[in-house]
Amino acid sequence: TINRGIQNIYSGGVANYTTINSGNQHIYSGGVANGTTLNGGEQYVSRGVANDTVVNTYGYQYVYDGVANDTVVNELGFQMVFSGGSANNTIVSSGGRQNIYFGGMANNTHIKPNGELILRGGFANALQAEGGLISVIDTSYLSGYTNMINGTQIVFAESTPDAKLSMENLDANQLN
Repeated sequence: TINRGIQNIYSGGVANYTTINSGNQHIYSGGVANGTTLNGGEQYVSRGVANDTVVNTYGYQYVYDGVANDTVVNELGFQMVFSGGSANNTIVSSGGRQNIYFGGMANNTHIKPNGELILRGGFANALQAEGGLISVIDTSYLSGYTNMINGTQIVFAESTPDAKLSMENLDANQLN
């Protein structure tokens, strides 16, 4: 458990089942973190790998040139995926947010009712959305098998009127 401290995980290092309360976990190239729980803390994935992270209230997961697998983003939790970063199999629960920035990739995200995917120039592949919100802030991309049901909404930000959502190679099951 980390309270206001910092845990650094370097090449060859592995951290299992860490709980972070108002502290930071840094995962560098070659480092791996498994089963981290963020309670108001922050996790930075920089060329490392984070598996099975749970992001709770005011927790933040930042993915830079790294990989985050099987993250659960709960109410008032945030996942931020930047250029070169990849988030796979993320579940965005009610009140949670996944942000995909330019050059970032989200594969197989599942948005629960009242969860939100914010596309800021990123790429989302194989999206499953059931009553959540997709906000398009900048021109972004959506592809692969996509299923949007139960009133999922796509909203374009007024502040970026030229933003577009490209739906190339889309195998859409339901878009309503």
